[in-house]
Amino acid sequence: MTYWISVRCEGSGARSFCGDGWSAETPDGSIPAEFGADVAARGWAERDGKWFCPRHDPAKQGTMVKVGLNYVELAPGVRARWPGAVTEADSFPIEVQVDDP
Repeated sequence: MTYWISVRCEGSGARSFCGDGWSAETPDGSIPAEFGADVAARGWAERDGKWFCPRHDPAKQGTMVKVGLNYVELAPGVRARWPGAVTEADSFPIEVQVDDP
């Protein structure tokens, strides 16, 4: 008998669509080693028994920055602003990640 194992990303919230699934021969729902390797190859990570997709991996979370009417320097020579802002109070958070060269 084949069982379907579904893994949902813990970092994306209750209404998320981040998830993946695998077929397995194990009735207990555990992910067999070969599937664990497949998960890792696709960028998924397990942290304290919880699964995270590549986008929401806590080890790769970026810095939260608010952008609004005025430019905010994200890095030397890199600035961002929200063109839709009308007043200085208009802003929203973005997440910024930088890969090490």
